[in-house]
Amino acid sequence: MNTVKVVLGFIELALGFKFLSIADQAYHWGILDREIFIAIWFLLALGLALYLFGLIRGSNETMVFRNEDTGWIYPPYFKFDSSDLQAEAAASISTAEPQQWVVVTHYGWRVRWLSIYPNAVAARPAPSEDYRPFPWVNLIIFAVMIGGLLFLRAMWLQFRERTVDPLADRVGDQMDHVNADLAERKGRISRWLDTWRKKK
Repeated sequence: MNTVKVVLGFIELALGFKFLSIADQAYHWGILDREIFIAIWFLLALGLALYLFGLIRGSNETMVFRNEDTGWIYPPYFKFDSSDLQAEAAASISTAEPQQWVVVTHYGWRVRWLSIYPNAVAARPAPSEDYRPFPWVNLIIFAVMIGGLLFLRAMWLQFRERTVDPLADRVGDQMDHVNADLAERKGRISRWLDTWRKKK
């Protein structure tokens, strides 16, 4: 139910900015031009996507994990100790003060509307309730992925510049020659027909 409220809130914000944009255009206020409106809608859509993928959540929301072995298949985490991790998690349950906090290492996203859960890989003690570890590994993986995409884009642009564009130019030149040849032949036939008309 909380997810429905958040999604409706994002939709309400988006529609509110849309109506404000229409009023701004009608009365020429100059508050919300087209670029700002598109940027706001993009940020709202990005925020909604981050929320639906579980990357943004409220402080009172509980994170739900699954605990499954991956074995030798994809994704290659080679996790075989689901039972051990379950026992560690059960042993970490606090029954009295001071409470014991743990950091759960996981992969995957929590997508509520697809019933997808992140898979827990490990649990280790946390120094305090407010401890938030910085995901260095995730950051490095995403940086490498972005670098790889930029590299592929540069390769494609270079391939297009060296191979596709010259080929397209050659095809265009051939089409021009064919059209010119057809026009020349059509002109010869027209002239030949004109000579027969003159003889009549």
